[in-house]
Amino acid sequence: MLTIPEIRDRLYSVADKIEDPELANEIRYLAGQTYRRRYTRTRAKSTPMSPELREKIVQTYENNPDWSFQDIAVHCNCNLGRVSETINGER
Repeated sequence: MLTIPEIRDRLYSVADKIEDPELANEIRYLAGQTYRRRYTRTRAKSTPMSPELREKIVQTYENNPDWSFQDIAVHCNCNLGRVSETINGER
């Protein structure tokens, strides 16, 4: 099985051998479409863990025993994992 870079190289090679310029350009265009798109990582949207956030999570949990971990996470602007780790004593 060929890798994408190997397929791309073969497409360029085939395009160089084709006499029809429109078809050769189409193949080159398609070969060029096999590169990965550049991306940038998005910044973290939740609040970093701090002693203050930990205390806020614990207080929210104690004051609202009927709230789900997701409700607490939304209230404290953090992700569900941080709430779970804090409540279960892992942080």
